[in-house]
Amino acid sequence: INFNLRNDSPETRTATITVTTDAEGIGPFEIKASQQGKPDFLSTITEDVSMNLTYCYALVEPNNDYRNEPSTLWDLRLWSDGITYDETNYPNYYVGTGEKLCVYFYSDPLTLNDDNEYYLPDGTYTVAATKDDTTYEFQPGDITAGRWGYSHPTFPSGTWYIRMENDTVTGDACITGGTITVTRNGEEYDIAFDFTSDAGYKVTGSFKGALDIRTQ
Repeated sequence: INFNLRNDSPETRTATITVTTDAEGIGPFEIKASQQGKPDFLSTITEDVSMNLTYCYALVEPNNDYRNEPSTLWDLRLWSDGITYDETNYPNYYVGTGEKLCVYFYSDPLTLNDDNEYYLPDGTYTVAATKDDTTYEFQPGDITAGRWGYSHPTFPSGTWYIRMENDTVTGDACITGGTITVTRNGEEYDIAFDFTSDAGYKVTGSFKGALDIRTQ
């Protein structure tokens, strides 16, 4: 049965289909049909998620001659074994089967330096705004909640967990709550994730290793 229209109401809508025949004693028959309402969340994954991330590409925006911000934006793109990142393969930069996590958050301000050395400060960072809050001014220690954007799912807006199979995205979770805890030992990092999606499910896991840091 094709209703031919999306149900934009949060409530389930129902219908009854009556089938009649021209044979005596057969029918009529009633068939109950229903169409679920539109969920009030963006996530398509409706279960708890536990991640094991092994690779990280980090973009950082230090202050420079034209930028003097009270905090520094970090864009972490992390992924698991089974996924390959190829920055020459536009627009399909990520291929394979596995999972990835995109995290946008703010640290204490860093400044461009000749040695090109930038370190993610230790500490706990907290999701600071909901997916609908576009007016919040982010401070050091804040994580940007997930939002819908035109580049989703390759470069999603805010913080998202994305599941892939055979190069295709099969599910995602929009992060709207929780924390990450960063511990640094030289060039190595131990990062623990304890998130909640907008659907109310846990998204947890960790990353251990060095960060492939690029400046913007």
